[in-house]
Amino acid sequence: MSAHRSFYEYNTKEAPLVSIVIPVYNVKPYLAQCLESVIHQSYHNIEIILIDDGSTDGSGLLCDQYAKGDDRIHVIHTENRGLASARNNGLEKCRGSYLMFADSDDWIEAHTVSTLIEAAKKDHADIVTAEIAYEYVGKAQYPKRGGDARIIHGDEILDFYGNGRISNVVWNKLYRAECFSDIRFPVGHTYEDVAVAWRIMTHLAKMNGTAVVLPAVLFHYRMRKSGITHIKSYSNILDAWTAYHEVYESLPEYQQKRLPSCFFTIGRMWTHYYGFSKKEKDAASGLVREMCGFSKKHFHQVMGGKYPIKIKAVCLISQSRAPFLMWFCFWCGKLRQIIGNDRGKLYP
Repeated sequence: MSAHRSFYEYNTKEAPLVSIVIPVYNVKPYLAQCLESVIHQSYHNIEIILIDDGSTDGSGLLCDQYAKGDDRIHVIHTENRGLASARNNGLEKCRGSYLMFADSDDWIEAHTVSTLIEAAKKDHADIVTAEIAYEYVGKAQYPKRGGDARIIHGDEILDFYGNGRISNVVWNKLYRAECFSDIRFPVGHTYEDVAVAWRIMTHLAKMNGTAVVLPAVLFHYRMRKSGITHIKSYSNILDAWTAYHEVYESLPEYQQKRLPSCFFTIGRMWTHYYGFSKKEKDAASGLVREMCGFSKKHFHQVMGGKYPIKIKAVCLISQSRAPFLMWFCFWCGKLRQIIGNDRGKLYP
């Protein structure tokens, strides 16, 4: 990390308030690292809004302890209503002209807020995004992209998002608070980031907004077994399909780039179907037919296109709902679990 210090670290009276919303639910082993990384930001004019979403492992008490030692921390205790509700609750309490989100099991670099604010003020940006390191036990996976910062406007924002240069996640960005004036997270569903991200990018494109894309790695995402993509329930896969398919249908000019997300979700369905309960299998039957139809519709496009071999394999296998194929995929998934993650060991 560069030793450069921003104008707003020296001139604190002119530094805009940044609200940082952190939902907390049963992450006590990791919570301190997250909070320490936020509290000790080189940029001081922040408010930290902790939403304890009905934790039962002592995470809520740890939030209260930190709040006693730092008057920038505000803790809200609620019943467990899920991540989307917690974020929405936090948005209602924000007072800052800029806002950020953090996941309570992740952490950020010490100059994260300073770096993002400096870029936002310098280039009059509505959002500033930076790179992510994916943290496994004992190792980290860093992005291969580099280069210079990019300042983009209007339709170019949607182009960067549509082509995957700006990610779906909400927690690697600084937002002008107005970005969330009419947008909230869909309560009761997972993959809520996806539902919010494309709406914000579409809105900024229409309003000729400005975004800054930074090459610096400022965010650290902890890869956990309980992470959203590792949940094997029908409802989780349904939420993933609903979110990714909505983006696919809503951005027709970027469908080629958005197709892999849909097939990734189809692959999860074919892999986990035989592990579902009978009730889940009955509920999933309609979605399986829909996915099969989607796969058949795009067969020639995928098989003849420059898509990864994994996407082509999913497309080929999901042409049929034959029980043997779904059983085969299920046990292939089990074998991969036994062998282990090829990128690194996951945190609990």
